[in-house]
Amino acid sequence: MECLSKKMIADNEQIFSYLIASSDMYCVDEGKRTIFLKDTEDAGICIYGEISPRKKDFSNLSTTLLELAISMDMPDKKEEGIQLLKIFCKKIGDALVEHIDKSMPNSNVLDRVAFGIESILHSMDAEFTCKPIKNGKRYDLTRCPLCVAERESGILNETYIAHYAFNSICRDMAKKIDPSTVLTIFKSTLSDHEIILIGAKD
Repeated sequence: MECLSKKMIADNEQIFSYLIASSDMYCVDEGKRTIFLKDTEDAGICIYGEISPRKKDFSNLSTTLLELAISMDMPDKKEEGIQLLKIFCKKIGDALVEHIDKSMPNSNVLDRVAFGIESILHSMDAEFTCKPIKNGKRYDLTRCPLCVAERESGILNETYIAHYAFNSICRDMAKKIDPSTVLTIFKSTLSDHEIILIGAKD
């Protein structure tokens, strides 16, 4: 699924914005990154960022998490960066759940949480497989999308913070859908990232 595609030209919901670092720090670009949420026909909900419609400078969710992680790596702005990341994770989770509730009002808890997880993974341009397990589903990622984004963007040494944010978004979203949801996320190696989702009671 091409998350950052030409389809994203209308009906996008703006949910967040932040300033990205200047070129003499980490990033090539400088300016305000705006985060949008869009319903897609082929892969559910997509979360992506852009600097401006004119530049067509799109970023997937993996790059966005790395950019936000930079602000937490600056000693003089660390507390501010932590708060920014917490607000971002909450806003993403809340927006996802709102759209899931509207589009899947009669679906069970497992299906709604799974749809949210898959929307997050598609937004990160992650390659993954899904298979049913007892009382739930298991997602296996062929490679870590944050590690890929780190290499492609040049934003180095920030993946541990970005992984924390990824986990936080998934857990917050799942708990908001149903507090009894059990979601286990673990990283087995630098190249493999696995998610086990155990369904909650309806």
